[in-house]
Amino acid sequence: MKPLALSLAASSLFAVAPRAAAQQDVGPDGVLIVVNDASAISQAIGTYYATVRGIASDHILHLPIKTPLTEEITRGQYNFRIRDKLVNFFTNDRPDLKDVIKYIVLTKDVPLKILDPGGSGPVAEAASVDSELTQLFTNNVPDGGQAGKVINPFFHTYHSPATWSHANLSYMVFRLDGYQTNVDVTTGVPADILALIDHSLAPATSGSVLLDATASTGMGNDWMVTANDILTKMNFPVTLDTTGTMQSGYTNLLGYCSWGSNDPANAGVPYYGEIPAGSGVFWPGLFVNGAVTSDYVSTSARTYIDGNQNYGQSLEADLIRMGVTGTNGHVYEPYLDAVAIPQFLFPHYFQGLQAGLAYYHALPFLSWMNVVVCDPLMKSGVTAPMLPQFTDVTPTRIPSGSSAVHLTIHGDFFTTTEDTTVSLGGIACTNIYVPNEIGCGCDTGTVLPGLLDLQMTSFMGTGVWPKAVVSYPALDVTGDIVLGGNITISAYGDVGDTDLTFLSLGTASIPLPPYGILGLDLTNHFMLLFSATLPAEQYDIPGVLPSDPIYSGFSFYLQSLIGPDLATKNMKFTNTVGVTIP
Repeated sequence: MKPLALSLAASSLFAVAPRAAAQQDVGPDGVLIVVNDASAISQAIGTYYATVRGIASDHILHLPIKTPLTEEITRGQYNFRIRDKLVNFFTNDRPDLKDVIKYIVLTKDVPLKILDPGGSGPVAEAASVDSELTQLFTNNVPDGGQAGKVINPFFHTYHSPATWSHANLSYMVFRLDGYQTNVDVTTGVPADILALIDHSLAPATSGSVLLDATASTGMGNDWMVTANDILTKMNFPVTLDTTGTMQSGYTNLLGYCSWGSNDPANAGVPYYGEIPAGSGVFWPGLFVNGAVTSDYVSTSARTYIDGNQNYGQSLEADLIRMGVTGTNGHVYEPYLDAVAIPQFLFPHYFQGLQAGLAYYHALPFLSWMNVVVCDPLMKSGVTAPMLPQFTDVTPTRIPSGSSAVHLTIHGDFFTTTEDTTVSLGGIACTNIYVPNEIGCGCDTGTVLPGLLDLQMTSFMGTGVWPKAVVSYPALDVTGDIVLGGNITISAYGDVGDTDLTFLSLGTASIPLPPYGILGLDLTNHFMLLFSATLPAEQYDIPGVLPSDPIYSGFSFYLQSLIGPDLATKNMKFTNTVGVTIP
């Protein structure tokens, strides 16, 4: 892939916040580990991971994949040795687990990639074993392979397989892999993979994200700019570099995105690590436990054998050797639009979602070239969940007493239909639909008069937009509520309506059909404060509160009767507004 993109730079201060709610999480019971019984390393990884994560031994599937061990296999070998064995396991051996398992975790020496003899290209039948297994029961992939890719239904959403499913994805598939050298004598697990697993269990509680763009413009760099903007809004520490100089020497990295060897300013083979050896300069720097990465490199997951592939493009395995706890790479050319997109990966992970889920939220395609190396159960030790935020709502005016008015809401950090509730003026909305992070639709209940707060609650928390919608006729008081303060009384109705505004020192609830509910106490200094004809849908009347200290703690209440014609009883009471002078 060639660099395509960019502009901007920024950083932010860091804030610690509670983790996201656990209903999004997949537990150990939802994990199936797949090992190659012809490989002692594969078996050791499966046993160790199951032990430290509390995954039952009957959630380990042993594949009799014979030697010699190879990372690249044919379509026929994949079908017979891997796909059909998993189908048989879920269909005949353990049908009780078919819908329970959400995450499949492959171990080293389970083959990595499926060759297409016809070569690569946008309609190649080649794929990573991992991505192809996401389609196990979808019927999307014939025996000869799928020409091209499948849209990932989890992309750019907050859906979790724990609570949501889709016909185009059977399982989320991950891999515990890395260089096979330096095998730990106690566990039998290669050092890099052992560190990856152990680091996922003890994530760091501080760190930052580095987004290393190039000095050009285009899609890939623009994603980094957007990721920077979102993380900044989250008050998460982030650096966006657009200088055109590939970055090195950073410390405490929790997240990293770059063009890798595609960056013209790269450090040379092996692109990541201490370059040159013994220099003390690390590219991009030092990672902390729980760090996740994405890069725009065509074949960054082409091998995880032994660390001697110092040719071609940069490898994710070198990042794992540096201490990265989660990576995404590609076995063959994926094209730029298929990488793990940073503007979804990092915000979702650092909002408290499991690493595996955050990666699948960031991957546009399945049955394609992607490999995700991580413990999918891992969660960041540094989180900043974001409450729903609002930018606009339509309509902004509703006749009071209306019901089932459809609202179209835009904003950010919206999650999913399943976990979202919306209310307007404290009354629950229905038919809620959340298609993506920035949009929501719903129907109101029966609205009362007033300036109504819009409230949205998701598993991240509750966001409130005060006075988002006017349910007219309505009344509001704003300004400096202090002795002698300037205030504005605002009446809302239709142009030409008559407005009769009353004042009382007490409240009541007196039905007066067909006008509605009188909210003022008729026996406590009830009076007509003013009358007017509305020259606009919002009519503002300035006023001044009394300045005499004797009025400190004084309360009064206002309500209007607004409509076209009092004689024909075609008027309605507004909401009641109380004012207390401190």
